Amino acid sequence: MEYIFGGCELNLAIAIDFTLSNGKPTDRDSLHNLNINRNEYYKALYSVGKILEFYDTDKQFPVLGFGARLNLGCRQFDSHCFALNGNICNPECDGLDGVLGAYRKALNNVDLYGPTHFNQIIKLVNDMAEGANVSQHNQKYQILLILTDGIINDMK
Repeated sequence: MEYIFGGCELNLAIAIDFTLSNGKPTDRDSLHNLNINRNEYYKALYSVGKILEFYDTDKQFPVLGFGARLNLGCRQFDSHCFALNGNICNPECDGLDGVLGAYRKALNNVDLYGPTHFNQIIKLVNDMAEGANVSQHNQKYQILLILTDGIINDMK
């Protein structure tokens, strides 16, 4: 808290696992259940986001997904790093409500696939942190929240 009161800004980035190991959203026990009241990812986003949103000064959160098959018209491809808002050049969502809305929309627009690779997500968020021009007078602390079912295929 001393750092925050001293002017250090927190920045929250969120990455969500869209691999098939989470269970199909239509399945009763899926972590991505279409019924938001049964959706464990939604509950985690809300619970953690409600706390950390308070400390992020601009309330703009990059929200990324990984492990999905994306459908772009007649073309499909697997992605281990995509923006839930559809804009990888500016993946930020406005506040917790924007995060939750982008997540609900993504559930209907991606196919769960796999495998679980964190590498591209970590690289992108690291690049964002390095571009923050941190100094003694401009202190920033980057938090990456990764929501996953625990299976990691690129641990190294």
